[in-house]
Amino acid sequence: MVKSNSKAEDHDNARALAVTLTAIPGVKIVHRVETNLVFASFPGRSAADLVARFRAAGLLSNPEGSRPDLVRFITHLHVGRAEVTESLRRLGRALAG
Repeated sequence: MVKSNSKAEDHDNARALAVTLTAIPGVKIVHRVETNLVFASFPGRSAADLVARFRAAGLLSNPEGSRPDLVRFITHLHVGRAEVTESLRRLGRALAG
């Protein structure tokens, strides 16, 4: 059986993701995180390129579309804190490569 989070847990996980993303030099959270959506800006980097790198590392995200450096991350009911932590490890590895 797959564990399902409550909406509050999804939102908490999104905030944790956002806080950790801001610890990466240059990364900025564009909108206040109030739901399970996180919009991160990677100045000087292509969102399309980053999304491809993240996908290769096993992390799904999407270019947001309004800016060339903006990536959208979503936490959802099957993504727990352990998965958020693992996602950040993969994201860091993808950014370094």
